[in-house]
Amino acid sequence: MVKGATLATACLTIVDLREEQQRIRTYIEQRVAACANQENFGPGEPTDPIGQITLGFYAEQTGYIAIVFDTRRDTEVDGSWTTFIEDELNVFYVTEWCGR
Repeated sequence: MVKGATLATACLTIVDLREEQQRIRTYIEQRVAACANQENFGPGEPTDPIGQITLGFYAEQTGYIAIVFDTRRDTEVDGSWTTFIEDELNVFYVTEWCGR
């Protein structure tokens, strides 16, 4: 059990993204700056221009932020980015979000 947690809160971790904004912003800036020098792992062809950037996060069993660059010509919000979140290139792990 996390120090200071009661039985009612032992399994609950509160994530306030406002408190995490600097760390998230730094990660976004690093990914965007590096994207020209890396092969893209996302929907579309790796060398095509980016048409959409999707940022997602998960804070239950594993805490992470994922950024996926979509280079499809007619990109749309269709959820396909979720098939690319398991790649180390697209994921920034935040283990503190899991109460560990």
